[in-house]
Amino acid sequence: MGDQGKGLIFTSGQVWKEQRSVALSLLRKFGFGKNILAERIQDEVSHYLDQLKNYDGKPVDIKRITTESAANIICSIVIGKRFFDCSEFRLRLVGQKIWGSDADIFNPDRFIDSKGQLKKPEEFIPFGVGRRACLGESMAKTELFLYLSSLIQRFHLLPVHPDQPPLLDYIHGITMISKPYQLKLFERAYT
Repeated sequence: MGDQGKGLIFTSGQVWKEQRSVALSLLRKFGFGKNILAERIQDEVSHYLDQLKNYDGKPVDIKRITTESAANIICSIVIGKRFFDCSEFRLRLVGQKIWGSDADIFNPDRFIDSKGQLKKPEEFIPFGVGRRACLGESMAKTELFLYLSSLIQRFHLLPVHPDQPPLLDYIHGITMISKPYQLKLFERAYT
């Protein structure tokens, strides 16, 4: 957001058109819409699949692993390299800056201001507010295709208990998130 409480999300008219144009131009410089972006995604997908291979039939909920892997794509584009694999360090790095030093303690009061109203800091604003299209939509679709096709190509995905297939219930919020579900991954045999 800009100094005047505006930015790409909260502006309209000519200012919005100009800011969107600048944002798209910057994204193109990072590889948006080019093969280099798909290459970076595929590189991260390879790390992701190698990490999943370590579970070798043991029950696992792959949501956290998948989320961290997708976040590493953005890191590789913006920072130039992936974060190293230490989820506790990563949580502390981001968590303390945004949530304070007691981020690992349940405290709903952190979301309420002195007047009893819900706080709305910039960190709460999702990337795609309103009716405007998300600038990263094409990247997200590329990620979705490469992750799913690679996952299905390399592994058999089976429920932990064959009589308990995954539930199709979701946790509703800013986005819909699947409820926790464990599965077993077995590498496919190639001949």
